[in-house]
Amino acid sequence: MQLKYYLKFILCSICIFCYNVNMDNLEIEILRKIKRVMKEKKVTQEELAKKLDVPQYQISRYLNGRPFPPMQTLVDVTQILDISLYYLFGIESESYRELSPKKVKLVEAYNEANKAIKVIIDKILDI
Repeated sequence: MQLKYYLKFILCSICIFCYNVNMDNLEIEILRKIKRVMKEKKVTQEELAKKLDVPQYQISRYLNGRPFPPMQTLVDVTQILDISLYYLFGIESESYRELSPKKVKLVEAYNEANKAIKVIIDKILDI
């Protein structure tokens, strides 16, 4: 299970390198997203600390970027908050994250379809 998340992290890292993303801005954005999702899901720093088995003050420090959380902690946070590393690293859009499971499957099926099927679907949807 953990290997899957490390592979996603490697993919995220490659994308960040290829797009020449400023790491300081990326770290700020990652922490902003974690804070927002915690607020949306009503997860407190204390609850997150218990699930991560770290002191609450450490969560506060992480969320303020002092220090930036280690990769394993980010992986664990994504599992606890039920978000993807793709979303956290800005590769997956926020709107995609909010889709229902059925709509996610539709989007994935469209993305995996061959060009001829995509043309037909685009014509049907008039896009």
